[in-house]
Amino acid sequence: MARYKGKDGAISVGSAEVGEVESFDIELTVNELDANTMGNDWTDVDAGQKSASGSVAVLRDPADAGQVALAIGTKVTLNLFPEGETTGLTEISGSFLITSKGHSVSVGDQVKTSYNFRNAGTVTEGTV
Repeated sequence: MARYKGKDGAISVGSAEVGEVESFDIELTVNELDANTMGNDWTDVDAGQKSASGSVAVLRDPADAGQVALAIGTKVTLNLFPEGETTGLTEISGSFLITSKGHSVSVGDQVKTSYNFRNAGTVTEGTV
């Protein structure tokens, strides 16, 4: 059984790698369409449109080209590599709208920035 380590994950915005990534997540979903009809004891459902949303947390680096590209309100091409960028491993990519940005500042910790995103079209899940 293959096991992967989160430390190997990576993100890029287009060809610019996002530096200082602490974590990211993405959720791919499908809308449920009600397909119920009278006379049936059980509910029925069909698949509708798909969507994707997620977030990324980084150690703030205003000089990092990848972080700079994640400007709120912009559409960017994100490439997410959950297991790393080695050939044959998973790559999730597509156009995403950066929907929010937040900063976390705490005594005794690094300044962190988080970004939330939502798909702006087709998202593909393939391999590097």
